[in-house]
Order: sequence, then structure tokens, then C-alpha cells
Amino acid sequence: MRAKIYKTRKIYAATILIILAAISILAANFLSAFGISALIIAVILGAILANTSKKSANLVARSGILDISTKQILRLGIVLYGFKISLDEALSIGYAGILSAFIIVFSSFIVGYFICRVFGIDKKLSVLISSGSSICGAAALMATQSIVKASPNAVAIALCSVVIFGSLGMFIYPFVLSEAQNLKAGFIIGASLHEVAHVAG
Repeated sequence: MRAKIYKTRKIYAATILIILAAISILAANFLSAFGISALIIAVILGAILANTSKKSANLVARSGILDISTKQILRLGIVLYGFKISLDEALSIGYAGILSAFIIVFSSFIVGYFICRVFGIDKKLSVLISSGSSICGAAALMATQSIVKASPNAVAIALCSVVIFGSLGMFIYPFVLSEAQNLKAGFIIGASLHEVAHVAG
């Protein structure tokens, strides 16, 4: 009986996540002109679900589906996304561009972590904020969460900081960099904005 209840709970939780993912993808296609990714929409929908339907949110949390989604599925997604970028495309930016990317990612993470610690922020939350800000936003943050075993509250705070500041940058940069050459502006935007969707926007 208990095994049947657990199986039913798991199917129901998986159905909720699949529906949320489908809605996010469809909404992202509809809003493609604004450069809003399905990931950001999914985060917003998840936040709405968690705060409006506690029963469904608790059921999803207890089912174990989130562990599978944030570990195996997310890691597989990151690997598959990496396959979309060919070696020729990566090398087309030159060795200076690749070196710059490494320096920016590692320095952003290290500096971000120490700034968080100076302000008395918890170690795990500091790691989450720094990884999300230095690598690729929410995807990197969720991948890091499965490693550092941070609490849901820490993940929510880190997600908010990454999404809010990235969104602000998306709207501010066009005005600040309006006089810059396209190549230079693109380099600054790509190197400093968190989400791929923010860069596209």
C-alpha cells in the first residue's frame, strides 16, 4: 500500500514538473523577441506554485523528483547544451577571448565569494550567489546546489539576487554602452551578465 502511494505521488509530481516545463518552453517561444528563456519562466512559475499551492509543492518535494531534476537531468542538459557549441566556434574568439573567459569566471567567483563572506553571508549561500553570478546564472546555481546541499531558502535568495541583478543589467547596459562599438559592447555584456537570456535580450 505504501509503495503504491509513493508511486502515485511520484507520478503526480513528475506530471506537475512536465506541465510546468511545457508551459515554460511555450511561453519562452512566445516571448522570444524579448530574450526571456524558458529557465527564467520556469523559476517564476515554480515560485508561484510554491507560494500558492503548498500541498502540491510539498508533494513534489517529498516525491524525490526534485533530486533527479536538479542532479541527473540538469547535468545532462548542461552537457547536451555544450554539444551545441562546436570547437571551431569556441576557437573563433581566439586564445585571448578564451583566456579572458577563464579569468572573468574564476575572478568573479572568488571576488564574489569573499565579498559575500565580508558581509557575513553564510558559506553555502555565498557559493551559490558566486557561482550563479560568475558562470551562467540559474542553471549553474542549481547545479551547484546539488553539490553544496544548500537549503531551499538559500537557493531562493541566490536565485533572486542573480535574476534581479542580471535583469537590471539587461535594461541598463543598452543605455550605458550606446556609444561603444558593437564588438566591445558585446564583449562587456557577454562577460558580465549572468543569464544567456539576459545577454540575448
